[in-house]
Amino acid sequence: GLGLVACLICALIVSCVVGVINGVITEVFGVSSFITTLGMLLGLGGLTLIISHAAPVAMPGAEVTSHTVNVTHVVNGQEITLPEQVNEVGTFARIFGAGQYSEFIWALVAVGAIQVLLSLTRWGMYTVAVGGNKHGAAEAGVKVRVVVIRNFIVCSFLAGFVGILEANRASSVQPDTAGASETMFRAVSAAVIGGTLLAGGEGTAIGALFGALFLGILRDGLTLEGVNADYLDFILGLAILIAMIVN
Repeated sequence: GLGLVACLICALIVSCVVGVINGVITEVFGVSSFITTLGMLLGLGGLTLIISHAAPVAMPGAEVTSHTVNVTHVVNGQEITLPEQVNEVGTFARIFGAGQYSEFIWALVAVGAIQVLLSLTRWGMYTVAVGGNKHGAAEAGVKVRVVVIRNFIVCSFLAGFVGILEANRASSVQPDTAGASETMFRAVSAAVIGGTLLAGGEGTAIGALFGALFLGILRDGLTLEGVNADYLDFILGLAILIAMIVN
């Protein structure tokens, strides 16, 4: 019953809460971040199936409406006006994912913001320090737990926002967890190809962007060239390994 903007804010708050839980489990209870996020992925995926009864839900505000407009065509030097049907989505949906370049623009905004955060702020300096040597950073006076938890919050916030963009683009919320998992693995691959070390201590948002563009262009190029779909993952896997060897 809430408005679309209020729903968006609530969804992002819930995403941030997930980040807080992940951060606390990792830093306070000492569980590996990989295990923590894997368990959260499976748990939230299962909860999604339970509360949705495994049925897709239409995305509010992303409904397609049709209306008729008069369009003038020039035929043999004469202007002819004919009615044409135009399908449109609401302004909210166009801004948050359904617009032609909406997701790309939001991606550039996110990359720019995170790159500035990492490069020009104390937050970013502490993040790189903790990733490179957690014990050394703690001895230097960095509040390691605070840094890790707030970075989990940022990651969860951005992941939730991507979910909103994708739901608007597809005009529905799908409870199928397979699609989300595939997106997650592509995101990790993009970051790694872009120079981010899984062990921590090195990486840039711009590098992750180029990694994502590399994967996307490679996949689209293979599809446009008519490469058999059975070979796509094989070629992408080799490309990832070669890129990492080069790095």
